[in-house]
Amino acid sequence: IQSKILFVLKGCFYMQKIGLATAVVLWILLAGKIITDKFNAESDLVEAFNAQAFVTMEGDVSAFGEYGITYLTEEEKESILINLANSLGIDGGYEIITEENNETTEKILRKNGKNADTTIKVVTKTEDMDFYYQSVQYISLKIDFKENIEGVLQYRDLVEEVLKADGVDSNVTINLRGKMQGVLNYSDKNQIANDLLEKLDAKVVSENRGNDLFTVYAFSENVSGSVMCGGKKVNINISETYDEIENMTTIYLSTPLNNLDY
Repeated sequence: IQSKILFVLKGCFYMQKIGLATAVVLWILLAGKIITDKFNAESDLVEAFNAQAFVTMEGDVSAFGEYGITYLTEEEKESILINLANSLGIDGGYEIITEENNETTEKILRKNGKNADTTIKVVTKTEDMDFYYQSVQYISLKIDFKENIEGVLQYRDLVEEVLKADGVDSNVTINLRGKMQGVLNYSDKNQIANDLLEKLDAKVVSENRGNDLFTVYAFSENVSGSVMCGGKKVNINISETYDEIENMTTIYLSTPLNNLDY
């Protein structure tokens, strides 16, 4: 009888192991499907922008975050820049310079490429603490895409991973910019904004659709990340501006917020 009970218990344990293994496999498949679906949905960000009748298109991925309160030598700053560049797939053909400002010193790595220009900075701010000086180090990174904006989502994710691996708590932003000839009337401005919101399945959080200032803040479950504005989540910012000299209207589609001067 004991041997039969032991056999049954072993069988039950074996079935539990099979059930657990099956559950793990199903969880992995489900997680993979969720990630894939999320990325496919988020790709609407680029597709929605590409669908507009722009004369020219540009885009950028930018990030800024604190590296730490620490003193760094010029050699250490240069090493940080080179390591970050290598992590982004840049292994040469760049220049490194130093710029002094009133309150900060910047060690800058620049790489101009065929499809994109990359700028990485170690920004040092020295603070007077009465009895001593304290150095706070920041990392600034920007990748400017020339016309082809297809890679912005992949580079956004890569920049987040690279900075996180270096212990930098950063805010990463995507800015897409499209230009149209002439001045757009009020109806056209609203049509473009509404078309983008619809394609992204985004809900308006707040807006100012004036002739001088046109900006819409919205939230979409299909876009990663968000910031809090007035107690509400925002991860889509559509803005429009007109340049009299160029006689061009620029449409901005940013996530989570437009951090450019416009």
